[in-house]
Amino acid sequence: MLQTHRDHATHGRRYADHSGARLWIHEGDLDAAPDADQVIHGPEPVGIGEGVTAHPLPGHTRGSVLYGLRPPSGIQRPGR
Repeated sequence: MLQTHRDHATHGRRYADHSGARLWIHEGDLDAAPDADQVIHGPEPVGIGEGVTAHPLPGHTRGSVLYGLRPPSGIQRPGR
């Protein structure tokens, strides 16, 4: 479960447990999900999995994050 910011962290643990996923959040909003499995630190983009990059974008909250997804090679996108 990739938490984008504190406003959407309320049920993150329950969804992560139900689906067997890890719960991710940025340290700036950690108090909203202190039971997170993984914590993103600092202001720099960081790879968090194959094809997934976390881009911290503080603004709406101190821990706002945009997650970029890169499709696996060989996947065709419409119009290409």
